Amino acid sequence: MKIYSTIAAAAIAAIALLAAADAKADSLGAFTGIMQTDMLGDGDIVGGMFEFDILPQVSIQFRGAYADSFEELDDVSGMINELSAVIPDLEYWAAYYNMDSASVELEDFCIIPLELGLIARIPLPANPVTFYAGGGVGYYVIPGFDVIASGGFSAEEDIDNIFGYWGVLGVEAGIPNLCVFAEAKYTDITEESLDFDVDFLGYKGTLTADLDLSGMTYLLGVRLKW
Repeated sequence: MKIYSTIAAAAIAAIALLAAADAKADSLGAFTGIMQTDMLGDGDIVGGMFEFDILPQVSIQFRGAYADSFEELDDVSGMINELSAVIPDLEYWAAYYNMDSASVELEDFCIIPLELGLIARIPLPANPVTFYAGGGVGYYVIPGFDVIASGGFSAEEDIDNIFGYWGVLGVEAGIPNLCVFAEAKYTDITEESLDFDVDFLGYKGTLTADLDLSGMTYLLGVRLKW
């Protein structure tokens, strides 16, 4: 399934790039901020965007970003309990490797959002301030990462990428060709019954878990218009 997910992500990016090239994209931007998730806490995010007008004050926008350095993994205990169907004497091994919510970390975990949507702007008369709102769909790439416990347990995971939805409210201000912006963005990134391949001390099997990376993202950025 991973190959089909990758193809889908490439297709979204290709469509956005071709559309922007055909319509002569009228702005480029860059941003940084904090991405909050229900399951992993807060992380850092940086990215860029481009957009082109389709109606007065209405544009199509494509975003690409990179988020990492998430703080925590909340429901480790539930995931460990499900391993009992795969690993005999789980309680012994969990105690031996100190596999609890305080000791388990994700190494090299990151999210690569690829998002496409509509943005509508409401400029204030005789004022450099413009409010905007919008939303759309996203494809969230999750590369392989390691699960590490303080006692030495380590496992490499590779899971499917996820489709989601997003909505944003923001404000921007500046001179006609250059503005700064601040925005609050909510992203719905959930996947139920996601399969994890397990390979632990020679025991192999599949762990099924729910993944919820939904939450608010707060961004500051700059946008160049022409």
